[in-house]
Amino acid sequence: MKTYNANAGLFAVLLTCMSMGFVANAAAESGDSDEIKFIPTRAGRKLGAGILLGSPNGLTMKGYFKPGGSTAVEGVLGWSLFEEQLQVRADFLKEFLGKIKDPLWKLGFGGGVVLFTGGSESLTSGNEMIFKVRRPTAFGVLGVAEVSFNPERWEIYVELTPILSVSPSTEMALGLGLGGRYYW
Repeated sequence: MKTYNANAGLFAVLLTCMSMGFVANAAAESGDSDEIKFIPTRAGRKLGAGILLGSPNGLTMKGYFKPGGSTAVEGVLGWSLFEEQLQVRADFLKEFLGKIKDPLWKLGFGGGVVLFTGGSESLTSGNEMIFKVRRPTAFGVLGVAEVSFNPERWEIYVELTPILSVSPSTEMALGLGLGGRYYW
C-alpha cells in the first residue's frame, strides 16, 4: 500500500462516516416520502455476482437481506495491479433514492473490513535491485460510496472506497472501481 499522512486517512474515513450518517438521518427525519425513499430494484432478486474493474480488479457478489430490499452485504475478491496484492473485502451497504426520483438509479453508503495479502517491496540502489521483501498481511476498515444504475436484472455501478489500514501499520489508500453484476 502507498503510505499517506495518517491525518488525511482519518479525515477521509470520518468524511465517509459523516456522509453515511447524514443520509441515514435525512431518511429517518424526512416527512415527505418523495424526498428520500428506499428502492426496490433488481426485479425482486436477492443475489448478484459480477466483476469489478479498478482498484482492485476482481469478482464481486452482493446479497440483499430480502428481495427488493435496500440493505445489502457486498464481498470483493480482487487483485490490485498497483499494489501487487490480493484484496478480500466485505462491506455493509444501505441504499437510498435521494432526490434523483428515478428508480433505476440509486445511491448507497456503507462500511466494512478489508484484508490485504501478498505483494513485495524492493530495495534498490540506482538501477540495481539489492533484495526483495514480502509485505506482511494487512487488515483495515473502509467506507463505501456507490452510485448504481439497475435495469432489470443488471446493476452497473461506480464506487469509491477510502481504506484505512490499521495493522501492521497505519496507512491510507483510496479505491475507485467500475463494476457490473447480474442478479438471479
